Amino acid sequence: MQDCADWCKSRSCKAWTFNYTYKYCWLKTTDGPMGCPGGDCSTSQWVSGTRNCGSFSSCSDVLNVKGKLFPDGKYTMMDNYHHDKPVYKHEAGKMCIFFARHWKVDGCDFIRPGGDWSQGLAWSKTDATCPQFIGQGWRYYIWPPATSDSGPIAPSIKITC
Repeated sequence: MQDCADWCKSRSCKAWTFNYTYKYCWLKTTDGPMGCPGGDCSTSQWVSGTRNCGSFSSCSDVLNVKGKLFPDGKYTMMDNYHHDKPVYKHEAGKMCIFFARHWKVDGCDFIRPGGDWSQGLAWSKTDATCPQFIGQGWRYYIWPPATSDSGPIAPSIKITC
């Protein structure tokens, strides 16, 4: 997959898509809407990225975020890590993106010992090293009568670099 991202950087493409099953890379001339076949990215064999967001060796320093239950805007990587993954803080300082059992967008006060119980206002069960690689695998938490695995995929959540 990293070879696919690197190949895009060395060409005049705007985005790329990699298929895990076939080990095949597609270079794209547009960075328009990306998604997963069938709409559920949590088990997808497809991963996409833009030319400027193509390095899998490190997480982006700044994330651009849009959603309904948390503030839009820039979330900047902090100096601290939580569960060996980076923490991003919104420019207003109350909301964060961090890993605790899964990637989530939640109040920064949950980044503490014993704070992992929260599902997050937005969360993903997609196994990713960095939140910008989740793509359309984000979900909103649904309040009661919700289960711990609540919320369908929500394409309105955008977390990109």
